[in-house]
Amino acid sequence: MQADYYQPSAVGSDALYTPLNSFSHYTFDTLQLPRNFDQHNLDDRFQTLFDNLSEPGRSIDNEGGWGRFINRQVLPYDTEYVSDWPTMLPNYALHLFGGGLVYRRDLEYFRAKDYSYPQLAAVGTAILSELAQEAVEKKTTTEDDPVADFYIFRPLGLWLFADDGRAKTIEKWLKPAIWPHQLMYNPSTDKLRNAGISYVIRPQLLSSDNTELFMYMGMNNMAGLSHTLSNGQTISWGVGVAMTRIYYKNDELAYNTRPSAGIFADRNGNLLWSAIYNGTEDLKLRVNIYPWQRQSFKFGIALGITDDQHGWFGATLNMPFGIAGNF
Repeated sequence: MQADYYQPSAVGSDALYTPLNSFSHYTFDTLQLPRNFDQHNLDDRFQTLFDNLSEPGRSIDNEGGWGRFINRQVLPYDTEYVSDWPTMLPNYALHLFGGGLVYRRDLEYFRAKDYSYPQLAAVGTAILSELAQEAVEKKTTTEDDPVADFYIFRPLGLWLFADDGRAKTIEKWLKPAIWPHQLMYNPSTDKLRNAGISYVIRPQLLSSDNTELFMYMGMNNMAGLSHTLSNGQTISWGVGVAMTRIYYKNDELAYNTRPSAGIFADRNGNLLWSAIYNGTEDLKLRVNIYPWQRQSFKFGIALGITDDQHGWFGATLNMPFGIAGNF
């Protein structure tokens, strides 16, 4: 029983999908929090990451021991450290579920391209992308954070989506989709902009013929409704909160968030355009318009207006990242 997570398209966000592009989106997702993460000094961060992963018991002990690790990363049980509990939400939503979705689409791509060992190629890509993302995050994360992500949650995501039957069931009841922004490099600032990969579900038990519950998960989390139009397109809207900063207060992890809203257009899960107000990356407005014509080159554009009223504009031609400039 074959699922349909990989659907080639000449338009929309699916037109820009390749495993390499997806690798970049997943790796640099946390750049949505520029005050916490950046793409610099990765050599040092990889070394720190490998130190954390090579001795997981020591990393866990250094962050308070196994009880604190379980309470923070796996299962909330200790009411003395309630502030730790939100830390595990990305583990389940992003590394397990989201990472599993990314792996499944890569697996189906490698199968469609007749790779000799598609499962090995997909697992290898998943492992490398997880390591790369954890290295980007090491500027801010605790020692035990990559232990949970790399050894527990990403493998669980691979297991969940590896089986065709499970993948088909998830597809039937949740209608999941992967909606990345179009990653851009800005030479004037030497920074990657418009980072981010989000995961959409539309639970079918709570849906009617033309209206579905819409849930948008990532660094920006929103809930709303999806409305299917007569032309086959679906317009979705959501409101929620966007993460803006992670920091420590009195030796406890704390978060800054702000209200956010977005509107999206897709066709069968293939994102055509999006507009997000008060989102991540200190952006008051973020607009992505994905390839809209069936042409040999796949051209997408993006625009961002920052909280302090500065702007950037970028374009991509189906590369791991496009080029952006300020205005």
